Amino acid sequence: HKLPAVTIQAVRYHHDPKGAGPDNRITAAVQVADLFVRHARIGDSGNPAEITEEDWLGAEGWDSLFSAGSTERAIARANMERSLERLSTILEGLV
Repeated sequence: HKLPAVTIQAVRYHHDPKGAGPDNRITAAVQVADLFVRHARIGDSGNPAEITEEDWLGAEGWDSLFSAGSTERAIARANMERSLERLSTILEGLV
């Protein structure tokens, strides 16, 4: 294969970011993003399991990205939720 190691690591471990080792921030971000878009029902990941808001907000990847209870973590979550709320309006402007 000719994919970068970080890409392979993110794909392999995005369901278990801690399994990616100590430098797992990209893998953690992929996990959070995957659960976010699946919760929003954007696209088709091939996995029909329903993702609740609690699932994506409680993903272990958040722990690798931000300290528990940190202001940065709260801001990131709020920004993602606002983006989801605005998504239909954003997409309407594109078509």
